[in-house]
Order: sequence, then structure tokens, then C-alpha cells
Amino acid sequence: MIPPPKRVAKPRPKPPEPTPALTASLEAPSLVLAPAPLVHEASGESRTRARIEITSTELFAGNREIQIRHAGEIYILRRTSKGKLILTK
Repeated sequence: MIPPPKRVAKPRPKPPEPTPALTASLEAPSLVLAPAPLVHEASGESRTRARIEITSTELFAGNREIQIRHAGEIYILRRTSKGKLILTK
């Protein structure tokens, strides 16, 4: 009798990076970053930078919290079970 062939474990494929197409079915609030207008002291002119919009789904990339480094400090941004955002130092 011939023994059955041995099974060789195949490496697991790397999961795809989260994209809007993959996460379109998830409902998450959108985060809009809108910097204040910049004022040039010498001329008194003001100009506004382009507004950047990113969904919280893209920002969190499947995690419930992220760390944000700002001015040498670490802040934690958490997503609650009710879809709210909490920022703590």
C-alpha cells in the first residue's frame, strides 16, 4: 500500500491593505482636516491651504485606536463602539 502524500504548509498570503473599495461597506464618520488660513505678517495677506479629507476607516486602517505625534507629544485617537472619536493625551 502506498502512503498518502505529506501535506506541505504553504505560507499564508499577506492580507490586502485596506482601501476604500474594501471598506466601502463599513459606515464610519469622515474626518476632515481643515487648517486655518495662513497670515503673512509682512504683507498682511492670507491664503488657505488645500483641505485634506480622509475617512476614519482609512485613518484607523482596521484598528480601534491610533497614536498621533504632535509637537513632541503622543496623543491617542480612539474610535468608540458607537462610532464617536475620543482624543486623549
